[in-house]
Amino acid sequence: MQLECFDVQAEELSTMVKREVTGVLRVHGGDPVLLLAAYGPDWPGEWGLWLEASEGYPAALIARDLKTLSHLMKLTTVVIAAAQHPDQHAEVVRRLLSDETIDLRNDVVTLSGAVNRPAPPAHIRVWHAEGSRLFSESTVLAASVMEDRYTLYEDATK
Repeated sequence: MQLECFDVQAEELSTMVKREVTGVLRVHGGDPVLLLAAYGPDWPGEWGLWLEASEGYPAALIARDLKTLSHLMKLTTVVIAAAQHPDQHAEVVRRLLSDETIDLRNDVVTLSGAVNRPAPPAHIRVWHAEGSRLFSESTVLAASVMEDRYTLYEDATK
């Protein structure tokens, strides 16, 4: 499996709309969810988004934003990064992207009877970033090509 990640400045985002390539966008200099929502259904192909969980932007709000964005464009992948406990932030996002009622307690959140409905129209695979690796379920990807503003992540078991 491969996952391509593109680092783009907010003002350059419009150039990505014209690309045939799909991948994960890490947007700098603006709110990526708001910027992509502005394009909505005009955004072609399947894309992913790299988001940073923090005290000011907790995983529960990330899940809400992703759910909304997924109804505006084809969103298939999200990478959650965080200074601490990225795996636990990703678990919150993963669980809140379902239609289920969530009870969850970990180092980053306590949820009791939480819901985030409706669920996205299609499954969104949630990854978390730790260093140069991405983790989702039992899959581990490692950065294999790192260029200016582009990183290719590939199966780490090869």
